[in-house]
Amino acid sequence: PYGSRIASTVTYAHQLGDNLSVMAGLKALKSDTGASVTVPIPDLGLANYTVDSGTATVGVYGIAYERPDIALRVELVSEGEGEMSLDTAYALIGGAADGNYNGSSKIGIGDSMTLNFQSGIAANTLLFGSIRNSRWQNNQVIAPLPIPGSSATLSDFGDGESYTIGVGRKFSETVSASVSTFYDPSSGCDDASALSPVCENRSISLGAKISLADNMNLNLGTTWSRRGTATVDMGSVSATTNNSVVTSLGAKLSYKF
Repeated sequence: PYGSRIASTVTYAHQLGDNLSVMAGLKALKSDTGASVTVPIPDLGLANYTVDSGTATVGVYGIAYERPDIALRVELVSEGEGEMSLDTAYALIGGAADGNYNGSSKIGIGDSMTLNFQSGIAANTLLFGSIRNSRWQNNQVIAPLPIPGSSATLSDFGDGESYTIGVGRKFSETVSASVSTFYDPSSGCDDASALSPVCENRSISLGAKISLADNMNLNLGTTWSRRGTATVDMGSVSATTNNSVVTSLGAKLSYKF
């Protein structure tokens, strides 16, 4: 509801030895303009918020261990928390403070720790996966209200973990493929955030890479996800998403000059 986010990362890696390296960098986040959301506010009726674009920058740090002879790589990456401020136009409807207002919303960006790994398990076959811990409980979406010193917390994000494991296989010099599964355990299913009305997430992904020429590759992928039942409770208003299913498809054609 608060618009898509575009992320770009710039990092610098330094080799400490034959197998060990460290990296550091910055990750820039941008939120699109024009996104809007309507929510009930106790004693003030409905509030419709429309936000402008905003940016934030967080630090990225990591350390990696590699053994190329067995295609082993273990990487630990940390991303810092941040905050994005968005100019906001909003209208209150059906309460004592009906009218149009302007203010500033704040979107918290949680920090995270991710362990990525891969290792060869047979000729032309790779096992890979990740464990990710995200901390969002102290990073919510805070919207303005016309009452001095007051604001509305529109989200109820929580901390969580997610897990990925998969296998990649090189079938020839021109074709390789992978299959992986993703699991985000259930958390807060009876009081999910209206800005993220989902509970647990189980996904299966298939991908393929086809070399069309020495400098041209075609990547294809699909992901099937099942989201657990979650209830959004905002006092007088509540809603439930019931075992929703999402299927996504993707393709990328790349060319190296």
